[in-house]
Amino acid sequence: MSDIVSRLSGSTSPSEVIKELGYGCTTSKDYFKSVVGLMPAMDDGELCRVITMLASTRVSIDPDATLVTLVAFAAAVGLETPSQGAKTWDYHAAADALREACPSASWPAVMRHLDQTGSGLENCADPNVADTVLRMFARLTNEPFPVQTVASGAQWNSYPEAQLVFLKHAIEAQSELFPWQNSLVVMPSVEGLVGGASPAGTPNQAWLSVDLYLTLDAIARGGEVEPAKVADAFQNAVTECPEIAILGAAFSMAHDQSGVSSNGVLADFITQIGLPPFLSSQGQAQTNAAAVLHRVWASGNAGQTCVARAMAVTHEREGGASVPRMLDVCQDLKALSPALARAPHALAVELAALAARREYLNLEMWLQERAAASGAPFAAACLRFLRARATGDEAGVTPGAPKLAVETMAIFFKVLHAGAGGLPPDLRQELQGVAAAAARAHPTLAAVSLSAATGAPGAVTPGGGGGGASGTDATGVGGNFPSDVEAEANSNFQRLYSGQRTVERTVEMLRTFRASQSARERDVFACMVHNLFDEYRFFPKYPEKELRVTAVLFGRLIDHQLVASVTLGVALRCVLDAVRKPFGTKMFAFGSEALEQFKQRLQEWPQYCQHLAAVPHLPQAHPDLAQLLREAADLRGAARLGRDEPSLANGAETAVVAGVANMTLSGGDESLGAQAPGAPPTPVPRPPAPPGEPPVGGGLLHAQSMPVMKPAGGTSLLAGQAGILGSGAGGGTNLGPAAPAAGGSSGFATSLNLETLLAAGTNQNISVPDADTVDKVHFVVNNLSTQNMTEKAAEVKARISKDQYGWFAVYLVVKRASIEPNFHALYSLLLDAIGDEDLFRGVLDATYANIKALLSSNKVKTNSGERSLLKNLGSWLGNLTISRNQPVLMIDLDVKSLVLEAYQTGHMIAVIPFVAKVLEPALNSIIFKPPNPWTGAVLGLLKEIYNERDLKLNLKFEMERLFKHLEVPIKDQAPSFLLHQRQRDRVNNPDFAADKNAPNQAGMVGAQSLGSMPTIGTPYEPTGAMGSPLPNRGNEFQQQNLPQTDGDAGGLQQHIKIAPAPNLPETTRVALARLLPVALTAGVREIVSPVVERSITIACMTARELVLKDFAVEPDATRLRKAAHLMVSSLAGSLALVTCREPLKASVASQLRALLQQAGAVPPPGNDAAAQALELAVQSAVADNLELGCSLIEQAATERATREIDEQLAPAAAARRDHREKHGPNGQPFFDPNYLQGRFPGALPESLRPRPGHLAPNPQRIYDDFANVPRAPPPPPGAPPAGAYGAQRAFGAPPPPPPLYPPPPRPPPRSPL
Repeated sequence: MSDIVSRLSGSTSPSEVIKELGYGCTTSKDYFKSVVGLMPAMDDGELCRVITMLASTRVSIDPDATLVTLVAFAAAVGLETPSQGAKTWDYHAAADALREACPSASWPAVMRHLDQTGSGLENCADPNVADTVLRMFARLTNEPFPVQTVASGAQWNSYPEAQLVFLKHAIEAQSELFPWQNSLVVMPSVEGLVGGASPAGTPNQAWLSVDLYLTLDAIARGGEVEPAKVADAFQNAVTECPEIAILGAAFSMAHDQSGVSSNGVLADFITQIGLPPFLSSQGQAQTNAAAVLHRVWASGNAGQTCVARAMAVTHEREGGASVPRMLDVCQDLKALSPALARAPHALAVELAALAARREYLNLEMWLQERAAASGAPFAAACLRFLRARATGDEAGVTPGAPKLAVETMAIFFKVLHAGAGGLPPDLRQELQGVAAAAARAHPTLAAVSLSAATGAPGAVTPGGGGGGASGTDATGVGGNFPSDVEAEANSNFQRLYSGQRTVERTVEMLRTFRASQSARERDVFACMVHNLFDEYRFFPKYPEKELRVTAVLFGRLIDHQLVASVTLGVALRCVLDAVRKPFGTKMFAFGSEALEQFKQRLQEWPQYCQHLAAVPHLPQAHPDLAQLLREAADLRGAARLGRDEPSLANGAETAVVAGVANMTLSGGDESLGAQAPGAPPTPVPRPPAPPGEPPVGGGLLHAQSMPVMKPAGGTSLLAGQAGILGSGAGGGTNLGPAAPAAGGSSGFATSLNLETLLAAGTNQNISVPDADTVDKVHFVVNNLSTQNMTEKAAEVKARISKDQYGWFAVYLVVKRASIEPNFHALYSLLLDAIGDEDLFRGVLDATYANIKALLSSNKVKTNSGERSLLKNLGSWLGNLTISRNQPVLMIDLDVKSLVLEAYQTGHMIAVIPFVAKVLEPALNSIIFKPPNPWTGAVLGLLKEIYNERDLKLNLKFEMERLFKHLEVPIKDQAPSFLLHQRQRDRVNNPDFAADKNAPNQAGMVGAQSLGSMPTIGTPYEPTGAMGSPLPNRGNEFQQQNLPQTDGDAGGLQQHIKIAPAPNLPETTRVALARLLPVALTAGVREIVSPVVERSITIACMTARELVLKDFAVEPDATRLRKAAHLMVSSLAGSLALVTCREPLKASVASQLRALLQQAGAVPPPGNDAAAQALELAVQSAVADNLELGCSLIEQAATERATREIDEQLAPAAAARRDHREKHGPNGQPFFDPNYLQGRFPGALPESLRPRPGHLAPNPQRIYDDFANVPRAPPPPPGAPPAGAYGAQRAFGAPPPPPPLYPPPPRPPPRSPL
């Protein structure tokens, strides 16, 4: 024992002595303090060593052996004999003893020595060792734990593995123990995430700490800890907040000035673990995929490299099935070119092939540039790709990978053959083998395989012929087939028309010839098809029998996919042209018979079905096709059909003349969207316009005049069929891949209808570039990003001349800004980078002109698509003017006059959101930020409109959102005084709920006398003997603040949320989004009467009794009414909210199912999987938007209750006014005798009895607090319904018990006076 005592008195390591004494020395604070007091003074390092020793030896000491030592030690130094039985340290006693024994110690400074004392932490098997250190520190001091001790962005010099152990625990520790928010660098919270993702990640905000990421990266780069162990630290984030962890890693790499972290564990986490789920073929199911990818890409070069590497990782795991998803991501990021440049060869080849098929990329040019830069490795990757995709060997193709079009194969082989001389011998030999195998699988590639290397005629190019022998004469119609080929083709036709060979055998022969290895047989096939199309102009002269045979053959060619690409478009146009002929004519009979042959393929071409459905007399000949055409037309807008549908020429005979010479007589694996040489790219189709004809008449006919662009020279904006905004595949100039196809006016992946904007250009004369320049400019804008802005701006400026600025301005406004609000900042940067004042003014004029067009359209009141276009253009105008501190001149657009006129004419449903978007940039403007007089004047006018009674909720919401955005409290804004001079339209005014039923009663009686039934969403009203509605106070609030018609459901459209549904067809999802506002409106109408009646009855009775009791001696009627309003509004709204949820949910779901059934969006019987997916989507859509309907009902109940309580308190208010007039403000105190008699108030305690004068502050605060009552959250899924209306009684079940208090009798209707 003397040894321990001597070591204790002169020890340099008290922690070792305490360890030898064992658990017994911490049995109490005083005992351990006595032991510590026998030791020399300990510095910060020794104190830290004591703490880590205590933490790391929780259960590793032999208590029996140390107890013997401790007993002997106590006897030697005169301490009490310690108690027995301690099995571990008493950490509370130890911490308290150390704190009192070392009062001058700085415990944060003590913790900074963990690096030197961490061996115990590193080798300890106890997983709670770090937690023990943190809890002891919290016991030792009230100061926060020094985060920089563990997470400083650098690794510990001595014990990095102990540092990693500590970090892994700190990541999951409570913020009270380890305050991550005190890190030196913290990433801002990530707003805008959906699906329940927290903006801060975990509750302790660990994954917002940049120091954490940089420290983990430093430990991994230090070499003493395996990177795999460091990567394990991210497992917590992967399960709890993957979005925050990914963005935090990208933010940290961007913050790291040294750049070393871009190649470390952070980059590996993003590329290997974080981003692949968002990029996989199922990545669209990730609700925050777009937000995460956009932010990572925008974080800088390191983030962009990580996205490209993650694409490569995803491609390695999933193969070609993930390529369509990654191409969509590239387009969404406007980063196709950078992504291709960073991608490895295998991924780049597949991505480029699909991008070329969708017309995002000039494949031939890209292949040439990549091959020149990369040489043989790239050629080898191309050959591997072609061997897997072009040779017919399905074994090497990933399931779900996109098909490779023959035209795309041809471009690959053309470029590879052209550069074959520079390839190694083995690759040249492999190229020959792959080309031969591809030619066997695709006969039309034979010419490429044999002659592309030498440039011999007959090579297959996209849109070109396939036989190698076919050609055209000077007219472009005749064919240069050998005489023996022509003779055999004619002989085959003679056998067909003479009856020696049936149509079925002829078609089988043509199918055999098309796939034959013999060049002569392929030429016979080409010649027969060529002659058949060439004869189209003479079909009206054919005898009926021969014409019918020809029609059957014509249709069978389409049905058996013996024609494709341009030729398929020509054939379909011929049939369409024929069925448009009058019913009973020869050509109609031809088209009808041909259509009958391939009707089973119509669903592949929804746009074509839309054209057929527009033929009025077609159902007479084909009544069975009517439903088929409607169903197929509804599919228009689906991704695959929108890209693969063949282009239709402008006229049948013109199409034959232009197209027969350019036939692509290939198989069904070709892309149907191929083009004839020289024609502009096939426009990407857009979804159909909203149903119904546009209403006749103008919109804001007296709106402030706006100048129309009139550059000198050029052609009309919509000159004939070659207008720049509306050209089809038949020729002319267009605005590029996004231009609508001829005959259609909609867009792919958008419901916005550009008809009004397209028609607005008919009076504009501008100079249009050639087709090649148009295509190149479209390609540049498609691939625009902030990283390549300078390069792309220079390219645009070089390709368009000043006299073509008008065309580019219209293209940028109509085709980009009006439908792509997310890219307004990007397009604004493009204008700045070009830096031409004339172009900027042209864009501004085009913006005003198109705004004028939309405001002048009466469809803007009923068409939510046009309102969205106007709203987008408002945002664009604000970007061009207010955000640049430039005014919106009155000569261009008088904003106040526009709002006033919209108030009069019922156009506020469109104008208010537009004006709000124009004003939004004022928040960051040094000139227009409130209290700017111009901005204040507009806001004052909006505040005056906001105060109007019965204004629709969606307009109030837009105004509230604007005021909140501009950080101007709406209650503090002084209203203008302008509306008293204006008389608004009270008939069919969509801006005010009470104005919706303004037509005279005679018309209503007449309608009911005809026995008309209420439409979906219109509640049944009992009528009196004369047909007029019976008195019903419940109908009063149906006319206020609630959507009234299906047309008004468009006002809810912008607030509707539809979650992604991967298993649901796109057409069904579009129908769901379109019909949900109608169903929501109908559901609200169905239940609003009983819910609001019940709520206001209870709320008014309660509020009236309590207010009259508490304010029995209150002389001020205003204070009485204010308290009643606060209480009754809160009670009625809350009661309505909790009562309406379940019945509204059931009603909306029922209405939505009925509407989907009527729209034909319900899957056929037997398709259980589709039915289940639709039901899940319906339930999800109803749940996601239930709060919107509940808000409408809550608002109706609140406003109705306020009016009701005013009526019930009218006598009390009148009594107070009479008393004030009679006695004056300082006269006799007021008291209400009805509430100061009988048992009350004598039964109340003294403190609660009313006293003369105003109500005391404490009771008054109760009423004031009603304004701050939080809205009740929706009940969790599966919770029992609340309220009497929440449950549905089963058939045959006993009725519910009567209410405890029966409702009072309904008061009689109020007199109009």
